[in-house]
Amino acid sequence: MEFVDSGLFWAFLGACIAAVAGAVGSAIGSGIVGQAATGLASEKPELGMKAIILEALPGSQVIYGFVGLFFIVYVVLPKYEVLTAIQGIQILFASIPVAISGVVSGFYQGKVLAGSMAMLAKDEGSFANAMIMGAIVETVAVLGLLGTILMLLKV
Repeated sequence: MEFVDSGLFWAFLGACIAAVAGAVGSAIGSGIVGQAATGLASEKPELGMKAIILEALPGSQVIYGFVGLFFIVYVVLPKYEVLTAIQGIQILFASIPVAISGVVSGFYQGKVLAGSMAMLAKDEGSFANAMIMGAIVETVAVLGLLGTILMLLKV
């Protein structure tokens, strides 16, 4: 099992985890919001575009995961001619904040925004409030990405 001694193996594993977890968080969150959005749009078609905008918000987690992958592959790895297993494992661990925050914030952002569909159905003027509520949960994903980048800068 020579490949586990390779730092590149661990670094690429971290990059993949960051990207996949962000995609999973986005898919879960957008799916949750989408289920509520279809109900709102079927009852009040004039609110369909607002529902679609809210459904798109959890899609940002995949961007954060991709930024984590990009940072690992194109910023950190080029600094090393040979990457030790320990350095690769450090990169793997540095990817954990963006990965976990991407899944968790995507899920809860989806729940918050799905709940906001009922608020929007009762008061069409509450769209900005719904977006702000979703953005508050988004902060977790942004801080997860920041944590990952700060740790990667120290590898």
